[in-house]
Amino acid sequence: MLEGFSAGLYYGRSLQFKLNCIIEENISEIDETLAMILDPDMRQLDVYPMGYPDVDLDSIDQDWLMENL
Repeated sequence: MLEGFSAGLYYGRSLQFKLNCIIEENISEIDETLAMILDPDMRQLDVYPMGYPDVDLDSIDQDWLMENL
């Protein structure tokens, strides 16, 4: 929450806005770098692991909404 009319508060908000713009412009590169850190082999998950439940989550959500709302 901003209180008062301090130049420091405005300057801080200005820096925050500039930083957010820089992050937004480079988000795909940031995402790729984080993915390489987490998994250097850059493996892709094409199929679900063995024993992973293969259910239609949308229909389960819809059923729940119809029953509870």
